[in-house]
Amino acid sequence: DANLTAIQKATTVLLCIDPADIPTFFADGALRAALSGKLLISIAAGWTRAALLALAPDAPDLQIIRTLPNMAALVGQSITAIEVPPPPLATPVPDIALTQTIFAAVGRTQLIPPAQMTAFTAVGGSTPAFVAVFADALIEGAVAMGFPRADARTTVLQALRGATALMQEGGLHPALLRDQGTSPGGCTMGGLMVLEERGLRGTVARGMREAVSVAGLMGRL
Repeated sequence: DANLTAIQKATTVLLCIDPADIPTFFADGALRAALSGKLLISIAAGWTRAALLALAPDAPDLQIIRTLPNMAALVGQSITAIEVPPPPLATPVPDIALTQTIFAAVGRTQLIPPAQMTAFTAVGGSTPAFVAVFADALIEGAVAMGFPRADARTTVLQALRGATALMQEGGLHPALLRDQGTSPGGCTMGGLMVLEERGLRGTVARGMREAVSVAGLMGRL
């Protein structure tokens, strides 16, 4: 078995399988035994460190670090949560450092306590999809006003990239960016009034809250 051979030779194992397949993976006694003394880095959403350890009672000294990257890892722009339990379950510093190095290759990392991992599943994992819906709406609106679709897509995506850079690299608070980009009686103010009238801010916040609630029901969270 290729997985068994690889695990036996490794000191660090990345668990990158569908969360639904976790029980099947750990059902293999030989694999469980091979994990003894290894560092297992999991990206399986919905599976806590305790739940994973419970599936491998015959793998003494197995060290597990739970992580949550998002789909932007495909382009090197993920924000990856790395769970850092408090004492007495604290993870060895060298293991945390190794995990940070691994995921720095696909974006940024953030050390997160266990109590915040459920929220991060939605905040870090769902935000790209939320932004995609907003971007699609902006593109459709531009097309409706006569913009060629390809040009609308290029313009909207670059505008979103620029806005993100102003907030991230430029350090602008979102509210300040909004104010600086809005002139009295201007077109941006007119558009913002419609968005506020339709409850965009509250709808997005409630959507995020619902995503966090669903994350709490996933798997073994």
